[in-house]
Amino acid sequence: MNKYMQIVHREDIYQDFKDLYDYETDTNNLDRSIEQILGNYKEKEVLIIEVGSWKGSSAISMAKYFLNKNIIPTIFCIDTWNGSTYHRFYDGAFPSLKCKNGFPTLYPRFISNIIHANLQEYIIPVPHSSHDAARYLKKLNISADFCYIDACHEYDEVLDDIKSYWDLVKPGGTMLGDDHDAGWLGVVGAVSTFVTSKSLQDKFELHNSEWVIRKSI
Repeated sequence: MNKYMQIVHREDIYQDFKDLYDYETDTNNLDRSIEQILGNYKEKEVLIIEVGSWKGSSAISMAKYFLNKNIIPTIFCIDTWNGSTYHRFYDGAFPSLKCKNGFPTLYPRFISNIIHANLQEYIIPVPHSSHDAARYLKKLNISADFCYIDACHEYDEVLDDIKSYWDLVKPGGTMLGDDHDAGWLGVVGAVSTFVTSKSLQDKFELHNSEWVIRKSI
């Protein structure tokens, strides 16, 4: 069992999981740019924080990518697994919550996908709000090689996530995120505000819709 599984959950949460859902292979934008963003990493182990995990598609992609390079990943997946205002408000988005008795079933679907992908040893779900999870990981003295921001896409929430997790990215590490495009102006604005406020323009990259900020050593 991954040492962080014991620290976070005090048990192997995958071991006795029952009633698996079918494997759901959602597409994710990270796959289009994963080599450009992650490809220069050469260490034997990698620690990743993912803020906003949904059903695990991008976490699975990152885990498989590094395992294929013989690099051992540990990925903390931060999510409430309750969706957002967007999913509750818009009729077209609501079915994606897959509610049962009024409550989303995203978490057991996430767990099911990780089990189907055989990545239980590498992916640690942390079912908290992003702000609370950042506080918790700081208490654990976690320092991430990569931090992937893909939770709520509203300006204030994105900016708060970037600020909260920037300190958890180790020197020389990378923060990245999804949906830097015209469909999600809250993401675009929050990233721009942070980059400008920290004078990080020379550390900023854009790969398709994936934004990237490289942290100085």
